[in-house]
This record gives sequence, C-alpha cells and structure tokens, in this order.
Amino acid sequence: HNPHIQVFFAMAGQQLQEVSPSMASPSSSSSYCPQRLQASIRSGRLRWAVNSEDWAPIGAEKGPEFQFLLSLIQETDDRQQVTKYMRFQDQKRALISRLLVRHASASVLGLSSFRDVEIARTKGKKPFLRKPRPVDIAAAAAATAAAPDCSGEGTTRTTTSSASSVAALANFNFSVSHEGDWVVLASEPICVCGVDVAAPQEVRPGGCSPSEIFRDLEDQLTEAEWEFVRKQGASSGGPEGEDPLYSAFQRHWCLKEAYVKARGDGLEFPFNRIEFQLRPASLLDEEAAAGRRLGFAGRVDGVDLNPRWRFYQQRLPGNHWTAVARGPTTEVIDAFGEFKRTFTRPTDQLPPSEVTAELEAEEPPFEILPVAFLVPTDHIEGYEAAGGQKWQAIDAAAA
Repeated sequence: HNPHIQVFFAMAGQQLQEVSPSMASPSSSSSYCPQRLQASIRSGRLRWAVNSEDWAPIGAEKGPEFQFLLSLIQETDDRQQVTKYMRFQDQKRALISRLLVRHASASVLGLSSFRDVEIARTKGKKPFLRKPRPVDIAAAAAATAAAPDCSGEGTTRTTTSSASSVAALANFNFSVSHEGDWVVLASEPICVCGVDVAAPQEVRPGGCSPSEIFRDLEDQLTEAEWEFVRKQGASSGGPEGEDPLYSAFQRHWCLKEAYVKARGDGLEFPFNRIEFQLRPASLLDEEAAAGRRLGFAGRVDGVDLNPRWRFYQQRLPGNHWTAVARGPTTEVIDAFGEFKRTFTRPTDQLPPSEVTAELEAEEPPFEILPVAFLVPTDHIEGYEAAGGQKWQAIDAAAA
C-alpha cells in the first residue's frame, strides 16, 4: 500500500514501454518495465542497477547536484564515508549505493522521503533497515484507521490488509555492490540476500593483468572451478569485447561474494570453502532472452547447500556479471544481534513449503535506472533547483 508510488505508476505505466535489458547498450541510462518495477516494489523483491558512468553532475563532487544528493543521507558516518574516497568515480559509486538502499526502503514502505529511514550496519558492515520496519508502518496505519472519524466512531478498515503486508515483507533486507560501471541493489522480503557485481578487467582500477590476478587469487577458487575457467577460456562466441577466460573467473568470484554478503561474514569467510558448478555463459544468455533465470546451489566444505540456498546470475551491459544469493535468516552472521532482531518471521519458524517457494520464486531481471529515479518524491523540486534533471518517466506521464 504505497499511495505515492501507485499514483505515479498508474500514470507512467500507461506512457512507457518496456525495453529489454539484454538489448540495452552499455551506455544506456535506463532500461526497465514500469509495471514490473511497480510489482517488484509491492513484493519487496527488487533488482535495481544504476550505471554510474552515465551520471556526470556539473561541478563533480563539489557541485550543487552532488551535494544535494549527499545531503539526503542523514547518517553522518555514511556521508563521511562517501567523501573519504579520493577519486570522483568512487565517490559517485558510494553515493549511489547509499541512495539505492534508502530509496528501496522508502519505496517498499510507501514513504515519500528519507526523513524517517534509518540505515545501520552489522559488525561485518552489512547494511540493513533499522527503522521503520514494515511492522511499524502497519502499526501506524492501523492506529490511523482506528482514529475517530467526524462522528466520533472508530474504524479498523485497513487492519487486515496491513497485517497481510507485514507478513509478506516480514524480513525485508537488501544488499548492494558496486564495481566498474555499475552499482546494483537486490532485496528480498523473507530470505536473506546478497548481491555482487563484477566488472571486466579493462574497467577495473589497478592495471593488473588477468594472469597476475589469477596467480594472486589461485587459492580462492577450487581446482574444479579453475578447470571450468580454463575450459571457458578456450571457447568462443561471447559478446563483443568479452574475455571468456576472465568472464568465467568473474562469475565465480561474484557468486562467492554474494554468498558472503548475504551471510554478513565480511572478510572472514575463505572463498575456497564454497564451490560452484557453473553452466556456460551462453546458456545463461539464452535463458535470459527467453525470460527464464534458473536458480542453482553450491557446496560449502563439500556439503551441498541445497535446499537452503539458491543462487542466480545475470549479465549487465558492458560485460559485467551480477550474482544474487538467497538463503535462510538463521545463517546470518550478526555479532551485535540487531540485524537478526529485525526478522519477525525467521525462516526456521516457517513451513518448509513457504521457504522453498521464496527461494525458488522467479528471479526478476535488473531494472536499469537513472540516478534521478533515486530522488524521493518530496525532494524532486529541490533536486531540480540544484541542477538535477527530473526522471524522464515523470515528464512522460505528464505529457
């Protein structure tokens, strides 16, 4: 029940047409389906991607647009983390990632600003929504519904629907990642999730060759995984400019990152403990073109993670790879315990059939969105005054 979002999409959805992400050019700043975007917000299962290289605010980090967006981040520590980066490209990615988690939270909760949104981090630096939680929004809605009307009589018209919404979003959580051109977010309503994006070698900073990277990280992949990497390296037929050898390595690396980020281990989990048996990238591309994204499992210390975990992988424009992990809330590493306390329906207390349905729910494609999409409704005028360009979907709706 997100009134401002429902009104917006009711208008914009009639005007905008879907653009397939698989056909978008690497420089495309938006590629999304309005109806699918609205449905994902209602479900709490978001897949959002922003191309940071497409955003060039006037004045860079000192300019009014960048500074205005930075001011939307209420937590002082988070703002300071953005400005600590020396390179402007890194500051952009850091700011976009923080806007993503706040806009995702506000959208799912039906809020038109970030004023009430508080983001915290676990000891392992995993971000999470501290407040308000879906249960808080439902309680406020119920209290409003029960307030006396003009005749002095109370009503509880929305209590049932609010309770249903709380159950559907009980464990709402998210994960963000940025590398190369892209900043991505994934969220889940019940399962814990992790996301990672891996860039091709040519857009990564550092200048190391693939052979140097493979040598330094030799013990992070298992022998079976390295065998797959070498086999894929000898193949052909991938997208223009793709190095199939490095691409196969990317895919393994971002899957391992997604698993660790879902759990919240930080740097403490050795990557060689988890192993994946991947299918060729060409098969994933064919499935994505057909609208199918099949989940799969992995193994930790030789033990199959099925049926507790599912992993999904997609390609983004510019030969970037993403990975999403979905798993049980019981496996979260949270030394302080605050993140775990946000789960009002821990997966070990749910019927196995419900958990399986959440793990195997259709994996949505990433919606490719511009930075302007991340500006909450209440601050659009301020953003324009600071030199920002309004999201084109709003103009299309008004046309």
